[in-house]
Amino acid sequence: AFGDSAVLKPILKKDPFQIEELGMHPQQIWQIRKNLLSSHGLIVISGPAGSGKTATLHSLLSLFNKTSLKIVCIDNFPETPFSGRVHVRVQSSQVDPSPLNQETGLQTCLTMDPDVIALSDLDEHTAAGALRLSLSGRLIIMTMNANSALEAVQRLSELGISREMLISNLRLVISQRLVPALCEKCKEKVDPAAYVKILNMPESDYQGKDFFRAKGCSVCSLTGSSGRTGCFELLELTESLKKVLVNKDPMMIRKVAVREGMTTLSTAAFLKCTAGKISIEEFVKIAFDLS
Repeated sequence: AFGDSAVLKPILKKDPFQIEELGMHPQQIWQIRKNLLSSHGLIVISGPAGSGKTATLHSLLSLFNKTSLKIVCIDNFPETPFSGRVHVRVQSSQVDPSPLNQETGLQTCLTMDPDVIALSDLDEHTAAGALRLSLSGRLIIMTMNANSALEAVQRLSELGISREMLISNLRLVISQRLVPALCEKCKEKVDPAAYVKILNMPESDYQGKDFFRAKGCSVCSLTGSSGRTGCFELLELTESLKKVLVNKDPMMIRKVAVREGMTTLSTAAFLKCTAGKISIEEFVKIAFDLS
């Protein structure tokens, strides 16, 4: 198509989602609550564009006691200013040399003496500064574009942050995807053989499990879906994991992370698929994207 076009993004004036509404496993919610008790450190929320990172960020911020903590949000475009937080609108350090960009916004917010600082879409100009702030007794929660939790760690080290400094301050990495939730009225079972063949899954992994696909009915307006849900991967920096992160071997890091209890994005999508929450097509899409 040619000619002018317009895109409208409706912004709902509502409270942030409760963390229980995002689609996380109870164990993952417990891990997040535990790490939010810290007075300093770095928590990263990663995923591709449109994966719901901002919604997760504000859900985490809603867990704080706003009467006793000062929360400052630095954002290029604060879609919905929530009460109990100081919102600072800035421009990207890469595209705007104006006085108030992400880098200068970080320095400015220090005069407010914040307890928690939230950053959206961190760039290389502010990565090191954000990490230094986490050393000074502030808890930093930020979003960034990365396909997995391990890739987020790698991206941070590529932004000029020494791996040793990163390991000592990074507490938790959340990686996520936002997928359509199946309509409960019309979802139907499907033979997974043709789908799992794409992923070379062993038969023992899917035998005896139910898989579903979207069909469409009058309840869901023939879309086959009813709202959206998240699939999440949490990488918590345990002592064992900190030791292998120094070696920079992705396979070893992943192996230790899974041994320490990390549910990978592929596994999270598989569990939601066999529970009838998302379609088998969405599971294959996530698993194939990460393979």
